[in-house]
Amino acid sequence: MNQQDLFRKYLKEYLAQTMAKNPLFSMRALARRGKINPAALSQFLNGKRNFSSEMILRISTDIALPADQLILLKNLDTTNSSKSARLSAKQLKEKIQINLDQY
Repeated sequence: MNQQDLFRKYLKEYLAQTMAKNPLFSMRALARRGKINPAALSQFLNGKRNFSSEMILRISTDIALPADQLILLKNLDTTNSSKSARLSAKQLKEKIQINLDQY
């Protein structure tokens, strides 16, 4: 799983959990929080568009992604298929799940 897919999965889970807590929260609110166009966010979440690494890091910062997850996401290179990159992806998935379970 690459950086795009991991971030897409995280955003979908983040959106679902936030909407469960606050029914008034929407994808448009998430786009506003991430300072991006709602249409671009929708396309990204549906897999029709990818974001650059810089855009992913900016959105992650804007939505207050925890620092440890942000560091792992930053270190994950989409073009690098080495064992260390796969390990980072696995660690990121575990940390995202741990963070989501805390809510």
